[in-house]
Amino acid sequence: MNRYLRYSISILSIIALTACGSKDDPPEIKILPENFSLVFPSNNSICQAGDLIADQPDKLGITMKWEKSNNATLYRLSITDLATGFEEVKLETNNNIAEVVLTKATLYQWKITATNKNGQNESTLWSFYTEGEGIGNHVPYPAYDFRFSIETMAMLTVDWKASDEDNDLLLYDVTVFENDTVLEVFTDLVDKQVSNMAITLGSTYYLTVTVKDGVSETTTTSPAFTYN
Repeated sequence: MNRYLRYSISILSIIALTACGSKDDPPEIKILPENFSLVFPSNNSICQAGDLIADQPDKLGITMKWEKSNNATLYRLSITDLATGFEEVKLETNNNIAEVVLTKATLYQWKITATNKNGQNESTLWSFYTEGEGIGNHVPYPAYDFRFSIETMAMLTVDWKASDEDNDLLLYDVTVFENDTVLEVFTDLVDKQVSNMAITLGSTYYLTVTVKDGVSETTTTSPAFTYN
């Protein structure tokens, strides 16, 4: 009787161990850097807080600032000259501040990418001019503050803002995309708006806007909008 009892206990022990070993481990929770905002230079502004560089009269020293992102271990700063498309500054730092040297009287676009071992979180894109002498024409600011609205009969209207330091007359070339396919193309618009575009339920829309002042231009892409 004891022999059978010992045999039964052994079988049950094997079953219990097998059952315990077959349980899946809980999934690892990957914590990404949280959302944050850029601080300085302000979006669509003239940066007048730069320091003169003694041996580089065409340059300014500027302190770039942004909010800290919770869970971030590293920040990547990117500053691009919008007239040339050249990424003039690309650096990494553990702080939410960075000293850079930029060219005077130039339109720049900048962003910060917060990272950790699990991934990254990218800021919005901001633009600013560096204060300075010397150019005959300022590049117009990229379009910003896009607003999507639905009119009756599923017709889409999109508005945006744009400006130019020279107060030049601005014209707009616009390409509207539906699910990454070109839906409509507009050229030399005077108004900062496209409207009366028929759209489809469940589709995603965005547009590129090129702002032109007759001498130079900048192009930007709007956020995406899904019609639900």
